[in-house]
Amino acid sequence: MIDIKSLVLGTMFFLSFVCGKTCCLAQSATADGGITIYSDFPGGNIVVDSIVGDQVYLHQDINGIWGNWFYWNFKVKGATPGKTYTFNFTHPWEDVKKMQVVGVHGPAISLDEGKTWTWAGKENTTAHSFTYTFPSNTSVVQLSAVIPYTEADYTRFMERYKNHPNVYERGLTVSEGGRKVERLHIGKVAGNVSHKVLITARHHACESMGSFVLEGLIEAVLEDDTDGKWLRENVEFLLIPFMDKDGVEEGRQGKNQRPRDHNSDYKGESLWASVSALKSFVPKWGGQSIKVALDIHCPFISGGSHESVYMVENFREPTQVQQSLFSAHLERSVKNSLPYKESNNIKFGTSWNKGKKDSRFSDWAHSMNSVRLVSTIEMPYANASGTVVTAENTRVFGRDLASAIAKYLQTESQESKVTSTQQTPKSAEQETPKTTTTLVPHSTGLPKGIESWINGRVNYYTKNLNLNEQQAQQIRGFFTESAKRGAEIKETLKGEEQKKASWQNQREREHKVNSILTEEQKKKMAELEKK
Repeated sequence: MIDIKSLVLGTMFFLSFVCGKTCCLAQSATADGGITIYSDFPGGNIVVDSIVGDQVYLHQDINGIWGNWFYWNFKVKGATPGKTYTFNFTHPWEDVKKMQVVGVHGPAISLDEGKTWTWAGKENTTAHSFTYTFPSNTSVVQLSAVIPYTEADYTRFMERYKNHPNVYERGLTVSEGGRKVERLHIGKVAGNVSHKVLITARHHACESMGSFVLEGLIEAVLEDDTDGKWLRENVEFLLIPFMDKDGVEEGRQGKNQRPRDHNSDYKGESLWASVSALKSFVPKWGGQSIKVALDIHCPFISGGSHESVYMVENFREPTQVQQSLFSAHLERSVKNSLPYKESNNIKFGTSWNKGKKDSRFSDWAHSMNSVRLVSTIEMPYANASGTVVTAENTRVFGRDLASAIAKYLQTESQESKVTSTQQTPKSAEQETPKTTTTLVPHSTGLPKGIESWINGRVNYYTKNLNLNEQQAQQIRGFFTESAKRGAEIKETLKGEEQKKASWQNQREREHKVNSILTEEQKKKMAELEKK
């Protein structure tokens, strides 16, 4: 019997040997005037068609993927200082759709071998071309569709933490191309831990902004402030910086990789070594302590929601509840980085988020019973709701993300403690009836995740608002009724009608809860909502 996995991977190794870069061809071209364009460096991607005077004709290498994608990254040397060139992207394929390949702020530019980056700007830029005047202060200029990030950047960043007691790195596996796929542990990396968090990036090789988010998150966890201390005392993070390590280093598109890309490889037996190793390692590592699983991606380079930070709402209703709770924490945590609003999230059943799939990271993460929050976070390349995206403010967003994770887990811990608390009188004096009651979880007939959330919320309000038993039971009824109505709305309505009905359902629940509270309790509720 033919082993399909071995056949596919064997073919990939053969192509890697023949082409040198698994068919992401490192092209170079030199014009008569001395200008040389090349991409034989980590992350490089370009095919040069021709150079005619000050006009350069070239295109991105899409070999190895289904359809088309936009990523390119090349260097130029030998250009005359002060001379302006126009770079024209061609479309030499008859069987793939043409798409925009230059982003909203033009190309990203580096004058120091990729250490720092700026955007060229919108001027003299179209969807398929840009002009650039070469400076006199450098001999090599790097131009890219995105701000790139490769293993060299990761290694340089992690050098500062190589002896840190709250950091250790191991190899998750070895890639098909023989590269180490890093497995980074930070936070409370020794002894028993209350919470474990899994975060992955670069399932699609070109989606580089997730790497800067991870840098910021690492900085925040290891920071000597309130959030950092709490995270190091209570949380172990498992970070996979490069799920598609070969694709990152070889300058592949990654998106829609043939025969299937890394984020479509979680159903059944996985083709890719990194996905297979992750599926094997994480359940053993996480046990019943893993609470959060996040996967960081980037969308397209421009247009609509692609120019904002957003989460992708899952089709599972218990997960939607947790995503909403986490979104609220993230929105409050974002301060001086990239704008984020919960309203940015792509709701299930809207836009492109319509099909129920079972082969992605987020689908697999739901197989671990202890995981409460599963989500994909999309980070834009160049524009975030009007803010120019840079490596620096994306790192700051990573710090804000760490703060939101801390707040979410602290709330989860608090509600779990309240739910499990039993009031046992220690003396006859303490047996006097009190107004505060902690309720034993009730069965609502709803899915387990939603039922657990309702029980937690009721006990949380009981403790913090000093509810009596009658009030607590009424609030439980309001939440149960609202959850059932929410499920009905999801099943029967679509699009704007669904959004309007869901909003109305939530407002009715809030009105009912408010109607049974005392004036003092209403004030406390308002204070809780501000936190």
